Amino acid sequence: MSSKITTISRAGLNRTKVGLRNFEDANDLVCSDALKSENLKAYIPSNLLIRKGLIKGVDTYFTEEYMDDNITSKISVLDVKRLKRRINNNGVQEFVAKQMAVVTFDGNLLPNEISINSVLFQVEPFVQRVIQCYKCLRFGHVSGQCRSTHTRCVVYCQIKEEGHNCDDSNTYCLYCKNSNHRSTSKDCPPFQTQQKIKKKLWHCLT
Repeated sequence: MSSKITTISRAGLNRTKVGLRNFEDANDLVCSDALKSENLKAYIPSNLLIRKGLIKGVDTYFTEEYMDDNITSKISVLDVKRLKRRINNNGVQEFVAKQMAVVTFDGNLLPNEISINSVLFQVEPFVQRVIQCYKCLRFGHVSGQCRSTHTRCVVYCQIKEEGHNCDDSNTYCLYCKNSNHRSTSKDCPPFQTQQKIKKKLWHCLT
């Protein structure tokens, strides 16, 4: 196996990036009994196996099944998912279809366009949305994964206590230290910085 390895470098805590000559060699490494005997695990990063693209202007009456059955692409399509937005309907949260869909392609290239029932759609890179915790208000995880022992108020960013009640007149941003917007606002400069990081990461992986 050592003769098949081209590069070795660190890739973070307890992780090593290994470059190999081709996909066959990579698959051999993933299935290696030698690694398993040392309680080590190898995997091929998903960005080398698939690529996700965004299409816009997709009629909302197109179901995911319909799109999957009627899509035509130069690159094999693995999956099609309709994007939805969350709304508050009289206190009940509902998800409404958007005129956008995410298409997962086999391999690490995106086609310029695809067609659904002979209608052409331009394919854009799909950049993952910024994840923000609604418990501690920090980025990079959701409330279900949060380790914080305190819950912050989304409006004012202070720690919530029993009987807590806040309105927009008390708006304050945890990051900007001013009252121009909430800590969860998409207009918040740190939020926009996180978006730029996501886009740069996508281009680094292509």
